[in-house]
Amino acid sequence: MRGASISINMLVIIIIAVIVLLAVVSLFMGSFVPTSGTMSDMDAWNRGCGFWKIRGCEKGEDASMTIPGYDPDGNGNDNTLRDACKRLYGTDDADKCWNKCCNLTS
Repeated sequence: MRGASISINMLVIIIIAVIVLLAVVSLFMGSFVPTSGTMSDMDAWNRGCGFWKIRGCEKGEDASMTIPGYDPDGNGNDNTLRDACKRLYGTDDADKCWNKCCNLTS
């Protein structure tokens, strides 16, 4: 009486196929899962500075506009252009941030 049997080669092929399938699924899942706090300070500065320029780059306006997706401290709240300026250039003075962004001076 012979039972249902599977060869060792077939078993190895099935195991390898399952491993490859899991690897492919994990790669796709990694691209669908949103990551938080991954925007760099420079990206945040460029985005926030662009927002400021679109608003007319008025010197009297402070750099307290929030930058969507910028959360370097990981508290769940978006941080501001002033925070990006402080982290990049060591100052949170609105006039100095304005000079960096709108006048394009160093």
